[in-house]
Amino acid sequence: MAKGPNVQYDESDSESDCEDEEPSMEELIELSKEAYSLMNKKMERFKDLRKRYKALEQTFEEHLATHEALIDTHEKLKEAHSSLHAQKKELIEIASVGVTCDILDESFYDPIVVAPTNPSCSTNTSPMSDGFTCDASLMVENKTIKKEVSWALRATLQEQG
Repeated sequence: MAKGPNVQYDESDSESDCEDEEPSMEELIELSKEAYSLMNKKMERFKDLRKRYKALEQTFEEHLATHEALIDTHEKLKEAHSSLHAQKKELIEIASVGVTCDILDESFYDPIVVAPTNPSCSTNTSPMSDGFTCDASLMVENKTIKKEVSWALRATLQEQG
């Protein structure tokens, strides 16, 4: 068996340590005052933190309500966007029907010959490359109407899109 280290115990040392460890009455009062001061500081800090917590909690509740309202608004806007997109498709289909009517092959029709109503306008009639003869005033009117329709269509699409 191994022997432990030789330790000598001196009773006089332990008595002096015990006497030094016990604080005096003045030291106890001073320690109590320090503890009381620290406790008051911590209590004030705790009260301040509690107020801040309540303010943050209230702000959070307000933001949460705003968030929910924004989600509802987003859904409504999403539905409105879908509706407008469908309307835009319909308008494009309508516009494309108008364009396709202009593109149709009209070679099986008889040429349009318009008799001049005013003798001074008789020089405005001209044969077109496809064999049709049209009055120049009708051609200008046709172009004007097409411009008005395309302008109205663009304005409608811009209002919706």
